[in-house]
Amino acid sequence: MLIHGDQDIRVPIEHAFAMRKALQAADKPVEWIEIDESAHGTGSLETRVELYEGLLGFLDKHLQ
Repeated sequence: MLIHGDQDIRVPIEHAFAMRKALQAADKPVEWIEIDESAHGTGSLETRVELYEGLLGFLDKHLQ
């Protein structure tokens, strides 16, 4: 699972795009969450909810 804020200047989103592309090229499954208007962290309640809902869904799917 890759989670990235589209406004991150510490780790530009292009790095996440490259990682996703490399995983797809290696035939590895990739789950992707791009958080709009978010930098390196999740500042607002709305972005934290988006992050944690995605993370919980991912864990629920893969931890059985």
